[in-house]
Amino acid sequence: MRMKKKYLFSGLSSALFFVVCIMTQDIDIRSDAYAQGSNVSLSNSSNATSSMTKNDKISLLIEDLSVTKSPTGIADTAGKIRNNSTVNVNDLMVSAEFFDKEGASINKSDRFVTSQSLILKPGEVVPFKLLPIVSFERIGNYTITATGDVTS
Repeated sequence: MRMKKKYLFSGLSSALFFVVCIMTQDIDIRSDAYAQGSNVSLSNSSNATSSMTKNDKISLLIEDLSVTKSPTGIADTAGKIRNNSTVNVNDLMVSAEFFDKEGASINKSDRFVTSQSLILKPGEVVPFKLLPIVSFERIGNYTITATGDVTS
């Protein structure tokens, strides 16, 4: 009889763990964060990159950007970030702001889209996807930018 109770408890705890995992898979546990650092404008000259130091923020190129309606009716934002600079970057962040048809801001979010350990070398591309909580039908316009921190 004792063996059956141990197996029953093991089965129930496994089932509970499974249910919790299924229920929490869509919860976004990332927090909005603002990285510290100075903003730097890049040009194609070597002087711009030689004065950069670790954790300086640089703007990155967004390619193949799409903002479409998800099955749930919210905006599904996806694209690729290209490191168009001459330095390695990490801590890639996408900033998105959505405006209604009258031009009023209806949602703004900043999200890290890669792990901190990912280093994006010059010319490399990484895909991203955001699901901001904003009704696709309300969007009149949007601004989406990508930045990264210079690595040493």
